[in-house]
Amino acid sequence: MVSIAVPTKDQVAQLELCLASIRRCHPECELIVVDDGSHQAIAVAEIAEKYQAILIRRSPGGGPASARNIALANSRREYVLFVDSDVILAPPTLDRLLCWFQIPEVMAAGPRVLAGGNGYDPGPMQRASHARFGLDMGRSNFTVDDFDPGQPKSSRYFPSAVLLVKRQAVIELGGFDEGLRYAEDVDLLWRIAQAKGLSVYDPRAWAYHLIEPKPTKQLVKSFQYGRSNSPLAKRHAERMSAFSTSDQTAMAVAMMPFLSPAGLVAALLSPAIRFAANSHHGFSSRLTRKASLAILAQTATGVEDLYSRTYLAPIIVLSLFHKGMRRTLLWLLVIRALRLATSQGTGSILLFDLMASLANDIAYSLGAWEKSISDQKFTWLRFRQSTLS
Repeated sequence: MVSIAVPTKDQVAQLELCLASIRRCHPECELIVVDDGSHQAIAVAEIAEKYQAILIRRSPGGGPASARNIALANSRREYVLFVDSDVILAPPTLDRLLCWFQIPEVMAAGPRVLAGGNGYDPGPMQRASHARFGLDMGRSNFTVDDFDPGQPKSSRYFPSAVLLVKRQAVIELGGFDEGLRYAEDVDLLWRIAQAKGLSVYDPRAWAYHLIEPKPTKQLVKSFQYGRSNSPLAKRHAERMSAFSTSDQTAMAVAMMPFLSPAGLVAALLSPAIRFAANSHHGFSSRLTRKASLAILAQTATGVEDLYSRTYLAPIIVLSLFHKGMRRTLLWLLVIRALRLATSQGTGSILLFDLMASLANDIAYSLGAWEKSISDQKFTWLRFRQSTLS
């Protein structure tokens, strides 16, 4: 029923690990490797032969979307599982994802993608990437369904690092958009939603994504991911402009540059205090205290998420001229350091890790603004407050 397709370009060591994991899980499956113009074509061909894979070579390469479309065209199965060549597949993933296709509307399904090690001692950039891993969509399952501005979940997506699709349905939608070098997976999921199909994220299935060992390549990736905002906004303006957030977080974001330190602390604490005051159990209850702390953490991380990445570069520029923005930047650094320290399971954070994390987000921000300025497309910058608090 399933073909497994692995697009690759010059990732020889990662490809070997990827194909080995696939053959351990599914020794008899149809395995297709699409070499998208690798300079190490002979090495890629040898690895594909070693794992009994059908090799399709393109020279020159046409990008990830084109490589995936070629795999779709050459597959002889009802479903195609796309696996990036820097991913290690876990045994239960395919079977769990296939279960969802018993629902007729489901056209795509994806697992949780966790950061995995490459067998080396990671540096600051790798530790920062692991702590704020952008491909991990969390522990709760959801569907990417038809757009509804009142439902924040409808703007979600999940990555195509591992993605199972109904082959004929995706072909009828036109496959992956070859005009996109990045975010072609997000575009496909949103087009599936427009066609009234469903894409399901299931964290009970999982895979491991190998972390890029070279810091410079990681920064280039972040820059390119940022550049994908503008092309996506051209195709999906209604989703890219719907930056949904809670009432409390929106208020804290708006007031952050103008509040004193004490005022900002009060703004961050207010949602948790309001919850505790309205709790039937009273603040003396352990459950109430635990929930209040969770709300405080959610508000603080929500503020940091909205201000960081896309908006980080202009914030740094404005902080050179505005005292309130300098204070805002300082608060973001404090929240970021606490998040990194918590995610690493330690009580301290190395300065290098914090700086690497900021460098990663600055690269993303610069990419987003550079492409939007050149395209004169700023739809995605608009905030729209969620109707849900």
